[in-house]
Amino acid sequence: MNNIQLEQIVNSALWAAYGDALGFITELADKKILKARTGLTKVTELVSWKRSIGGKFGTTITLPIGAYSDDTQLRLSTSRSIKKNGHFAIHAFSKIEIPAWQNYALGAGRGSKVAASNLSKINSSWLNNFYSKDGIDYVNGGGNGAAMRVQPHVWSASNLEDVESYLLDVIRNSLTTHGHPRAIAGAVFHALSLSYALINKSPPNTSDLRVYNKWTLKIPSLIASDSNLSTVWMTQYENSTGKNLTHEYRLVYDEINSYIDTIEEWQAGGNLKYADLASKLNLYDEKTRGSGSLTSVAASAAVMLIYNGPIEELFIEIINELHTDTDTIATMAGAILGAFIGARPSQRLQDDEYIVQDACRLFDISKNDSQVDFNYPDSMTWKNPSSIVDYINTDNGRLNFHPFGDLRVISEAFLSRAKNNNFCNQWVISPVGQSFLIKRRNVKIEESTFSEQESLIFSGDTSKKLVITTPKIAPPIISHDVDTTETSSINQDPNIDELVLAAKESNFNPKVIGEHIIIIANSILGTNGVISYSAIISNKINT
Repeated sequence: MNNIQLEQIVNSALWAAYGDALGFITELADKKILKARTGLTKVTELVSWKRSIGGKFGTTITLPIGAYSDDTQLRLSTSRSIKKNGHFAIHAFSKIEIPAWQNYALGAGRGSKVAASNLSKINSSWLNNFYSKDGIDYVNGGGNGAAMRVQPHVWSASNLEDVESYLLDVIRNSLTTHGHPRAIAGAVFHALSLSYALINKSPPNTSDLRVYNKWTLKIPSLIASDSNLSTVWMTQYENSTGKNLTHEYRLVYDEINSYIDTIEEWQAGGNLKYADLASKLNLYDEKTRGSGSLTSVAASAAVMLIYNGPIEELFIEIINELHTDTDTIATMAGAILGAFIGARPSQRLQDDEYIVQDACRLFDISKNDSQVDFNYPDSMTWKNPSSIVDYINTDNGRLNFHPFGDLRVISEAFLSRAKNNNFCNQWVISPVGQSFLIKRRNVKIEESTFSEQESLIFSGDTSKKLVITTPKIAPPIISHDVDTTETSSINQDPNIDELVLAAKESNFNPKVIGEHIIIIANSILGTNGVISYSAIISNKINT
């Protein structure tokens, strides 16, 4: 049973966001870019800064003190998708949260963007998001875009020692956007490292890391244990790649073991500085620096330096190691560190009150004591717009973000550099308490006033202390009537195991079995699902 304290979950969430916010400033920057963004040559604390977004015809935006990137954005999306009973609503996550995230994404990788775009399509599901566009392929998606967001599955787990109870959701979450074993193994590795820190209230050592890596070899069997994944996803993966899944995970297992060997060499050398670790792991290589497996291992190794000096100093070392994946390594290290250090970041973060509230809800879920769910639109009537700007409805001079509801403006509009200026970006705050830098059509909207809490986002005031409050029920969805040329009704993938059980309880009533076959045939499981279900039913009848 869990003996995890609320403060551990809250601190883990805050330090994860802190590492992300600090590392976001230096992400993919050299000294010249860093100077242009901040006016600084080294970042030692959270600061307000500027960044160009949207390419040639985009704009330059101001990011407030403590602004976070896609790492924290998708972590919060994952959190909202975990229901009060602990169930991961993967359809809401993959067909509502991720597509809508495209509108406000900050610092996202190319693979995650293509994955999100593909999930917006009517014929795409989390089970078959095998995208291929501009040289970016799902089956080669081995980046850390999955590992960076899976912490909520650990924070909400009712029994961390029952590893399989939360690892399957970690895998499902990851496979939604990434198909290469490096991405999935990295997510599993990070989840286990975080779990260890929560249970033992200390950082893992290299022996522990080798134990986590053994789970890499078990991932194919975990995938096979899920009837939907084994029926649809695994078949399509092996057909698409011509490779054996078990063999591919063995290769990643060997790769991670080699990283751990390098960490042990680093420790034996006595020069326990993060820069030396980064050099030995070659975190600067453009081909591998965003690898899900490499960055997860690097984050766990970085945590071993916590006793060498002040907490913030470790983050400063990580995020000033330019040309590495600064924000993701720092955010994963932050999640692990926060689980046991018993302190919070000294600076306030953007949306920190919402982050605390969200962590409290996940803790309550782990104790089977949550009454709070996010009210998603009905999955059968939800529609994804054909353009990401159309997630923002500007009718009647007001802003409404599907599926979050009415928005309140908290910044100036940042106009694009295009001649026609049809679009702009703007900071807003949503009813759930999260702020977004939205992209919308450049039309006149009603003016909004700042509340004290909202202006705090841009003032950088750190004098107010965060307090843990009871999570509030998310507001109802106000509207989701989106102008669209392509609609996407979220078909709930039937669970074959549950259907087989229902058929057995009906004493294999032919009418029930026929209804099940129609349900499966009309779902994303299709013909493969019907064949699998029929084979299982035949076996049950004859035994």
